[in-house]
Amino acid sequence: MTGLQQQRLMWALLISLLLHLAAVLVPGQYSPGLDDELSAAPAAQIDAYLGPLPRSKTLAPIVPAPAPRKKRQMRESSLMPLPSVVVPESAAIELPPSVPGSLPELAQNSAARPVPVQPQPQLRESEAVVQRSADAPASVAETMLPRQGHIRFSISRGDQGFVVGQSVHRWSHDGKRYILSSVTETTGLAALFKSARVLQSSEGEIDSVGLRPAEFRTERNGTAGEAASFDWAGMKLRLSAGSQREVALVTGAQDMLSMFYQLGTAYTAASREPNAFMVATGRKFERYPFEVLREEMLTTKPGELRAAHLRTVAGIEAIDIWVGLDLHGLPVKIRYTDRQGETFEQSVDEIEFDGMPTSLRNR
Repeated sequence: MTGLQQQRLMWALLISLLLHLAAVLVPGQYSPGLDDELSAAPAAQIDAYLGPLPRSKTLAPIVPAPAPRKKRQMRESSLMPLPSVVVPESAAIELPPSVPGSLPELAQNSAARPVPVQPQPQLRESEAVVQRSADAPASVAETMLPRQGHIRFSISRGDQGFVVGQSVHRWSHDGKRYILSSVTETTGLAALFKSARVLQSSEGEIDSVGLRPAEFRTERNGTAGEAASFDWAGMKLRLSAGSQREVALVTGAQDMLSMFYQLGTAYTAASREPNAFMVATGRKFERYPFEVLREEMLTTKPGELRAAHLRTVAGIEAIDIWVGLDLHGLPVKIRYTDRQGETFEQSVDEIEFDGMPTSLRNR
């Protein structure tokens, strides 16, 4: 490089330096709110022109490495979290506390909330029904409840009928002993937000007035839940949870699963009058008085079903049950309304049992 070229280069560097200084010092040209990436650029250019390093190295600081990371962090932090599906505690997709196998906690389900056992009232209504039924020559459950079968329910939430799960009930008996079970789980979109699986089982004897539970157990997502043990010889009920672990038994008492099958049997066989049960959930033991509202025709997947609509109100929660009048009093629809007014409804999708009418089998 000649001396003239060197002089021209020095003059160019000097002019560039003066222009950059003017840009920084003139009022209004500096804004403290700019991104760090922008505010660092002029200083990098000044160092590049004044330093003795080659051009290839002086250009490196123009694009600082942290800048892309800042942009990515800004984009990530701007993402809003996905909304979570609110599922009632006792279920979450946690199932209704008083509906067998409802979504947990799916409604919460039987015995989901700790409620102390109240002193037991006199059950004059239920005892009267039991006395009337005891006069029957044969076991009510043996003649009314089919020997074995299953019912599959779809579970919907709210007035819009949003399906959140399904429940499958199975039973069998030999005229002396019975076994009942229900498996309830979230399905579809609800299962993506809250996966829940609730098992309930009831087993015991069959006598002249119907089902007589001996053991009631629950399981939630693979973990043992509340349970109840019926000691009929000593007339004691033992609960696995709650403030009272042992209470006096009452004639005709049921658990949260057997109740739905004893109710239809008692209604169909006992002059179709209102009934009342003391019901054990594993945490509490309380009275469920039922009233008969009316007989209705239900439109279901298996077809048009003639059913009796019954209702019980326990505290500020309600259960509506429809029992099939031509189906041995089996439950075909169950609606649970919690204390917040939220509803969960189980409606029969499939039913099969010994001696089922041919008209239903062919549908």
